Amino acid sequence: MGNKTLTAILILLVMLLAACNKEDSVNISVTSTTTDILYPVVNQKTEVTFNVSADWKASCNANWLNISPTEGKAGNNTITVTTTQTNRTKSARSAIVTISAGDSQTSVTIRQSGEYGLFDKKEYHVDAEGGTLSLPFSTNVDIKKLSMVYNPSLDWIEWAAESRASSNEWRGQSHDLIIKPNTGKDPRTTIYILAMVTDGDNWIGLDTCYVQQAGLSSGYVSTDFSQDGKITVMQRASQGKGIPVVLMGDGFADRDIADGTYQTIMEKTMENLFSEEPIKSLRDYFTIYSVKAVSKNDNVGEGYSTVFSCVPDPQTSGINADAGMVMNYVRKVEGIDSLNTLAVVILNTNIHKGVTYLYRNQKTNKPLQFAIAFCPVIESLNSELFRTVLVHEAIGHGLGKLADEYGYKENGSPTTEETEELKTYHTYNWLKNVDATNDEENVDWHAFINDQRFASEDIGVYEGGYTYTLGIYRPTTESMMNSNSSPFNAPSRKALYDRVRQLGEGLSASAHEEFAAFDELHKPQQWSYTLSRGFGMLPPPHFAQPVMMYYDK
Repeated sequence: MGNKTLTAILILLVMLLAACNKEDSVNISVTSTTTDILYPVVNQKTEVTFNVSADWKASCNANWLNISPTEGKAGNNTITVTTTQTNRTKSARSAIVTISAGDSQTSVTIRQSGEYGLFDKKEYHVDAEGGTLSLPFSTNVDIKKLSMVYNPSLDWIEWAAESRASSNEWRGQSHDLIIKPNTGKDPRTTIYILAMVTDGDNWIGLDTCYVQQAGLSSGYVSTDFSQDGKITVMQRASQGKGIPVVLMGDGFADRDIADGTYQTIMEKTMENLFSEEPIKSLRDYFTIYSVKAVSKNDNVGEGYSTVFSCVPDPQTSGINADAGMVMNYVRKVEGIDSLNTLAVVILNTNIHKGVTYLYRNQKTNKPLQFAIAFCPVIESLNSELFRTVLVHEAIGHGLGKLADEYGYKENGSPTTEETEELKTYHTYNWLKNVDATNDEENVDWHAFINDQRFASEDIGVYEGGYTYTLGIYRPTTESMMNSNSSPFNAPSRKALYDRVRQLGEGLSASAHEEFAAFDELHKPQQWSYTLSRGFGMLPPPHFAQPVMMYYDK
């Protein structure tokens, strides 16, 4: 073969290879983006629509954005980009969303604007006597676009005359208030939102602060502490080993013990604890104790002297307390394993709060069964709110180790570390009512989804839970672990059933069929009511997620 012929063949091969490469190249074409600049708060969304000739993947170089989906097939596709963090940098910032397919890629720049408004403090405390209060703030927002959002129906707070000339005219960067005297026993709280008007009547909140006014003290001081620490056995288990539950109260004076008020509240607390399935039908596994705790004052909060030092958090439904002292009172009950005990502390106030302290071993980091549920006598002793919040905290979180099934938009999506931590909790049978996958075949409660025995509950995979709006999934739209407005859903009931059988009889988790047979005989009575979490356009104070404590003994 001559050199000319060989050269011609080589040229032909190169041309063929070039043609093949050209045919194999991937085309990515972005056709539209709804907006490329987002407001400086969480849960702001934009959509990127594109056409691609091969399977693709997408990524982002910023941790303040979430993209979904992150991969797909050839054809027309849309990615939703969502902000997961508020921009606190005080200037605009940008991120790159990259779409890759084969050896090709294209990028889209997403920006988050830098408007800010910040109160000088997150919370303000006012004495029961009232007085004037200033809420100073800083902002770079045009004053014409600035708004203060608050509850106009409150009758205990007024605008100071010098704070504003009219309903639409600001005087300086401060919000000045007149707080009226609080003649009631309980503290009261409201929220103020520094907002930026976007268009028409729409606004976005840039920052929040809370104003809490103390309740009026009765002035009463206990003198008789002889009943402090006395134990009453309210119920003995007739099945299994006996799961110990210890009830106690905070902010109850000696006269509340003497006149029977304390015991009446403990009895109502026990009744409420066993008001929902499956615990209602498993009641015989529990031994219930009450311990008298005599406080110096007959109220809780800042300025009061109580046994467990309970102080409600004005920003959330949380309660700060002396957990070590609660454990000391649990240990007054002889013959129980304190680390396998559920402690319930009832606060002598009618405010809407509630929180649970969960525990891990300081040395091994393993979860412990011991928990403390704190709950006030919300509204009144016989109110539905007192019952449901108590069940949510003590039975849901404290006993069942269930997660909250709601999310807050500013939380966005969990980090990789938080997702891995959730998976670790699952290995201990904790938080079994939420999952990080939306795959119906692999989600933790997959056996319930197509089981017709549970069809009325509409069990599926719904985004939002564990206080995140994105990336965490729950079994039902509503439940006791969401807004407390309906019974425990089936996956939560199974988790509770398994927990009681484990603690009461030392049994491992039940098979699906075993639980389903039990549940058929003990279906929860269906009920629902509308729970108002806030007023008008204002967000309510956050429900507090469980507090993780460490036991180091």
